[in-house]
Amino acid sequence: MLHLHRRYRELEEGKGGHSQLLAKILGKRLEPTTQRLIVADFRSGEPARQKGAAQLLGSLGKVAVPLLIDIIKKEEDFRIRQIAASLLAELGTEGAELLYILDNKDSAVREAAFQLIERLSDDQVIRLLLNYVNSRDTQLAVAAMECLGRLKSASAVELLTSVLRSSREVERLLAACQALGRIADPSSIDPLTKILESRGVFFRRRPHAKVRAAAAHALSNIHHPAVIKVFARLVYDDDPRVREVARSIVSDKMPSSPERS
Repeated sequence: MLHLHRRYRELEEGKGGHSQLLAKILGKRLEPTTQRLIVADFRSGEPARQKGAAQLLGSLGKVAVPLLIDIIKKEEDFRIRQIAASLLAELGTEGAELLYILDNKDSAVREAAFQLIERLSDDQVIRLLLNYVNSRDTQLAVAAMECLGRLKSASAVELLTSVLRSSREVERLLAACQALGRIADPSSIDPLTKILESRGVFFRRRPHAKVRAAAAHALSNIHHPAVIKVFARLVYDDDPRVREVARSIVSDKMPSSPERS
């Protein structure tokens, strides 16, 4: 299989007519008997058999994706799930297929999935990631928001700001603020400001101190004149973390700190 895939790449680079035929052959789904044999090798506990199964699946490309996803979903052995997740990440397959395993409770499996998503970072992946922002699984929602932040996806801003308006979970609010800070889109200035200046209008009660601090740090990453005006009103805030960020921004952008009003 390794030899065939190398040959396929050579033909494809040379734009030979045989590449399409070989691609069709290599793209055939694995027979059920073959799948069972591969899974049996994975479960054998024998390093040589497990290595052979891993090498074979690694050489199959996208054909191996359904089987790897099935192993991750159904296999009880943590090490086998971890190997399958690593292989899936190395295949560089489509993010849409990989996102099906994000509901897995195994942190190692999810981490492998998100690592691949960040490498792909195409529009389809972004759209699918957005679906997880409002997941009932808080950890999954937080991971999705963190990933969107690292991808600096401007298309996520509206949904992330809706989390600020609707959620009361500190963990979700922190993740949304941090993601908005990484994206640093000026459209998030207003919702972040409302968190910092809220006295019961935007929220029923004042946001958690950690959330306000996260909002301050997020806002400080946005380079816009409106940000300076916001922080000018917060240089005497009663939270030392917010006050420190405000004074640092104001002192950097203005000749002197404003007098307390």
